[in-house]
This record gives sequence, structure tokens and C-alpha cells, in this order.
Amino acid sequence: ALRCAVILTDERGAILHANQSAEHMLQDGSFVHGAGNILTAKAAPAASELRAALRFAAADESGIGKSGLAIRLCEPDMPPVFAHVLPLNGSDLRTRLQPAAVAAVFISGTPNEKDAADTMAAAFGLAAAETRVLASLLGGHTLGETATVLEIAGATAKTHLDNIFSKTGVSRQADLMRIGTGLVPPTRSTM
Repeated sequence: ALRCAVILTDERGAILHANQSAEHMLQDGSFVHGAGNILTAKAAPAASELRAALRFAAADESGIGKSGLAIRLCEPDMPPVFAHVLPLNGSDLRTRLQPAAVAAVFISGTPNEKDAADTMAAAFGLAAAETRVLASLLGGHTLGETATVLEIAGATAKTHLDNIFSKTGVSRQADLMRIGTGLVPPTRSTM
């Protein structure tokens, strides 16, 4: 039921456990791979950040903090895909899962834009029309494309975007994308 890939690693990045979503992602190799059973990001800057985060998790989890560290796995011009590295040192959960595990790595791509928009609508009190505009933007469309797809005037789309900015407290579309990827729960409803 998880939307995201979950990988447990040791301090070297050795993959100790991967859920089904992670197995598919590792086989696909588009953002991460398991060369020699070591978790590695495809993009060089992300690979370096991931190795450093795993070392922090093993040596001094205060370097990461209890909330973890987010590493962007893709290029800036692509829809965001993040690896969230959470330390497991000193945790009862760690000993029950995998004694050698030092980090849990959650990899989440851009969620389904409708799920993200609906979650943001509930969190920020967005109107139905604002939610449709937001879903289109989260789907990678520009504001002009959104107006065309939704068959509304460009000025109306801009008004909806301004209202979304006001309700969410941000002023840039990039910040809306971050909120959208951060608010979607990690599990799917099974009902």
C-alpha cells in the first residue's frame, strides 16, 4: 500500500531490505540503483549527498536530525523525486527491523497530481476551481496550458493561482510543488 520506495541500508549503503516499490525502482535504475547491492543515486551530486547522509546516520544522527534529510535525485528541470534519509540509530524500531540498519531511505516521486491537489485543498481550504488549477500545475503544465486545458481565461487561471498562493502562504510555483510532494501521505487507501 506504500506509494514510495522504502530501503533499509547499513552505513556503507548496503541494501538490507527493499519493499516492492523500491525493488521496481532499483531495477528501473532511473533515479537509484543497487550496483553491488549498494544503494547509489544515478545523478552524481545526489549520489554524493546520499553517501554523506548515510554516513551521518551511522556516525552521528544529530547531523541529520530526527526529521531526516531530503535529497533531490533528479535534475532541477525535471519533476522532483526525493530520497528522504531517516536515521535509525538508537531506535527500538531499528533492532526489530534489521539490527545492522542505520537508515531508512524513503524515495518518493511526484505524487499523482490529483491526490496532491486534493490533499492541499483539504489542508488549505482551496475551492474546487483552485484545486483543478493546482492539479494541472502539479501535473507539469504551465499556467497558460492550464487555462487552455481547463477551458478558462488566462486571467481567471491567474486569479485562481493568486488565491492558491494567498491560502498556502507561498509566492512561487516551485514552492507549491514542494508542498504538493510533501503533503501526500505515504500510503494509498485500500478501501
